[in-house]
Amino acid sequence: MSDVDAQHLRLLEAILFAAADPVPERALADRLPDDADVGTLLEHLGAHYVGRGVNLVKAGQAWAFRTAPDLARFLTRESEVARRLS
Repeated sequence: MSDVDAQHLRLLEAILFAAADPVPERALADRLPDDADVGTLLEHLGAHYVGRGVNLVKAGQAWAFRTAPDLARFLTRESEVARRLS
């Protein structure tokens, strides 16, 4: 991977990390430089996060970081709420 591609990959990662909602692939392409190959960059970024605490996932035509499925049980918090009966 060239230095330019590495910079594009870093930019893609930052965009996805900062996004509150999944980002459509078209929006990613619009935010990256014209010479960036979004499909290849998404493949590289997804491969980088395999086996980590977060994964890059595709939801329809949009992309987002999500918690690795095997860790979800450690992140779920349950609490009891006392309610008065009417």
